[in-house]
Amino acid sequence: GISFPAGSGAVAFAAATGVMPLDMPESVLVRFKGEMQPGITLRDLVHAIPYVAIQAGDLTVPKKNKKNIFAGRILEIEGLNTLKCEQAF
Repeated sequence: GISFPAGSGAVAFAAATGVMPLDMPESVLVRFKGEMQPGITLRDLVHAIPYVAIQAGDLTVPKKNKKNIFAGRILEIEGLNTLKCEQAF
């Protein structure tokens, strides 16, 4: 099936015109390099993302002057070529 992030009016418009205007949020690209080591799970890798962002200054923990590069953005992940389909979603 196909999922449309819109109401029935927008879907009808798309069906009639062949065009569907969508606002796509910005994305953050996370690129993994190297091989996954034995004992490391996908959950470990996901938990490493904010840890590295904190080290890079792109995510802060204190609420004052909060910085969060992930807020309102799509997370794109590259470099995990051995993921099974069910892990990717």
